Amino acid sequence: MKKLYIVALAALAATLVSCNDNEPEGGQSLSVEPLSLTFAAEGAPSQEVTVKAVGVVWDIEVSAASSEWLKAVKTGDSGITVSVADNPKGESRVGAVVVTVPADSGLLKNKEITVTQQGNETPETFSIALSESKLEFAGEGAEPKTVKVTVEGEGLTWEAQPEGTAASWITVETVEDGFSVSVSDNPDTNKREGVVTVTPSEESAEPRSVIVIQDGKIVPPSLSVDVEEIRFDYRGNTANSSSILVTAENTDWEAVAEGETGESVEWFSIISSMPDYPSLFVEATSNPDMVERTGYVVITATAEGVEPVRVRIVQDAAVDHLSELTADVDLTPVLKNHYIMFNPSNDWEPAETISRFDCRFWGDGIEHSTIMWPPFSGTGEYIMLTLNTSKVEFNDEKIYYIPDFQYPVAEEEYGLEPVNTVSRGGVSSWDVNTTTGSWYYRMENGTVVEKAPIVAGSMTVARDSDTYTVKMEFEDDLGFKLAGEYTGTLDVIGNGDPYPNPFPGGDEGGGEIVDPGFGQ
Repeated sequence: MKKLYIVALAALAATLVSCNDNEPEGGQSLSVEPLSLTFAAEGAPSQEVTVKAVGVVWDIEVSAASSEWLKAVKTGDSGITVSVADNPKGESRVGAVVVTVPADSGLLKNKEITVTQQGNETPETFSIALSESKLEFAGEGAEPKTVKVTVEGEGLTWEAQPEGTAASWITVETVEDGFSVSVSDNPDTNKREGVVTVTPSEESAEPRSVIVIQDGKIVPPSLSVDVEEIRFDYRGNTANSSSILVTAENTDWEAVAEGETGESVEWFSIISSMPDYPSLFVEATSNPDMVERTGYVVITATAEGVEPVRVRIVQDAAVDHLSELTADVDLTPVLKNHYIMFNPSNDWEPAETISRFDCRFWGDGIEHSTIMWPPFSGTGEYIMLTLNTSKVEFNDEKIYYIPDFQYPVAEEEYGLEPVNTVSRGGVSSWDVNTTTGSWYYRMENGTVVEKAPIVAGSMTVARDSDTYTVKMEFEDDLGFKLAGEYTGTLDVIGNGDPYPNPFPGGDEGGGEIVDPGFGQ
């Protein structure tokens, strides 16, 4: 029994050894000798490989990577003849010949013969040269251009392609002895540049490139402006911009001021911001005449064939009045509500210092704000006066009164009027729509629809204890009367706090206190 056990173990061991050695079943076998071959770089004779196959059909394959230089031929059922082409390179190269067996050959596997060929001691040089390194094209309608390619090294090939985004506008086509380059029309006025790279098939050869430059498209000379007309009021102010943006293509230009019939004019002038910015600014003087006047800014191109561009300049006729009234105004209903504000003076300021009272009166339907500007809204009437009185100083009780006086309307302009006057109504020097001094207004839904400057008459202020009697007898510049009377209290608000003399022991400062100002 022990003997049988030993025999079984021996059989099992033999079976395991047979499996580990991958021996084929049924007596099949395949041997290939040698499994490696070495060839000289040039003139190497073919070499033989012996194949012993039992019970199996075999064939040969040359690896694709080495098929250009490595050849293998079966010699009957027992041999392979292996040959190589001359190696022109200095580096050795390796290929493979595979002895194949059918896939259903049991445990038999393909055999691979490694073939090594030595590097050439005097390797062949590979290079390419281009007839052009730079091509320049017109912006539009450019004809193709040809680049000749010179090749050194047997079997060397090349490929030419535009790089990156240049492929969207550069086209390359192979022609005899080189390639042609064509470009699409340039949609931009700026030049553009791309590169065509020529890549050789041999890594030892340096790639070459051609720079392609195309001009921008040619734009015919032209002139245009962003405005057709600029209008000034009679004082030389404009409600909108007085600038002219000039767009010029492929031309310089110049501008002059002309009248209706082409004569030179001086009532408006042209200021150029060139060369920093292609724009003109127009300034007009005051119109002394009560007729509208017209001129032109004429912009002329230096290039031929471009028509001049004309911008019409219009100035309103002078006016002899600012009032928009058509009848006298009863101010009594307007004096129903009030807001009086001023800046008290310090005790160290000169005695001739003027105190300016901002006096606002309004009737029903009008709303007043002390924090918004303009301060009035709604529908109704209001009046805004600047009263220039003798010096009113700060006091500890902060209780202030308007001095009793009959205040005439000043004949001087706003800001220059003397003490004990009502400021004359006028407009600012920079905008005829902005009022200064004392004015009457009529408003509808928050918009002033009628107004009149106060240019004559007087305002009488009389106080008995805390009760004022204010009598207004004004005229506008059309001679319409604006009169009314108010009796009652007036809350006078003094802004700010006193501060010490900034010039102690020396010259006194001071002078006129600047009023808060108002206007619409």
